[in-house]
Amino acid sequence: MALSRKQFEIACKTFIHKCDSGDDPLYTQKHPAGWTWKEHPTYPGLGYMARQITTTLRSQEDNTRDTTESDDSVQEVEDVAVDASRPSPLSELINAQLWVVYAVTFQVPAFYFSAHRSNGVPLTLTEITKLSMFRQGTLPAHTGSTFALSTPDPAFALLSQGDHPTLGTPCWYLHPCNTAEVVGEIMDAVDCREWGEAERLSRWLEAWFSVVGNIVDLPRGER
Repeated sequence: MALSRKQFEIACKTFIHKCDSGDDPLYTQKHPAGWTWKEHPTYPGLGYMARQITTTLRSQEDNTRDTTESDDSVQEVEDVAVDASRPSPLSELINAQLWVVYAVTFQVPAFYFSAHRSNGVPLTLTEITKLSMFRQGTLPAHTGSTFALSTPDPAFALLSQGDHPTLGTPCWYLHPCNTAEVVGEIMDAVDCREWGEAERLSRWLEAWFSVVGNIVDLPRGER
């Protein structure tokens, strides 16, 4: 099932209302809250969802820390002392702007983001693959390209660089090529005959978030 731009707007606004209303305290425990709806400053009908989070970079030490241990207790104490004397590789905070935008070509939502250090310098593609906001192992290793990340089976986890459809600023995004089919399979398994349009569309967006959540670890329980 594809969405029109109007349906996308209804889905987003209904989803945000559910998160912000507090009518169902468990809702934000199941779905990523903290989103706001933004309109284009000039042209109507180009709105999108936005959210800002703080994430960190994974380090090689972090990836291997639990797989190697020293049997020498003295050396272990020395290592702890050395580690305490220098900043943790995970202590660097990364500012990430997240967007859910309407992909005109595929007529579905698309997940866009940008990530910058505190001094405003954007992260490289290699660094982006190490962000803790991505579930470990879901993004393939960087293979040399500076603007795209391909997989053997690029059904959904294909990371590319492009301009934000509304803001026109450089971003990264998960390619939405098979989104309609994947989310459609989820919705086909649900009895939605008694839902109104707004409820049906918001449930569609919830299913979309669950698909994206296989790759992006979005915090829950926040409003």
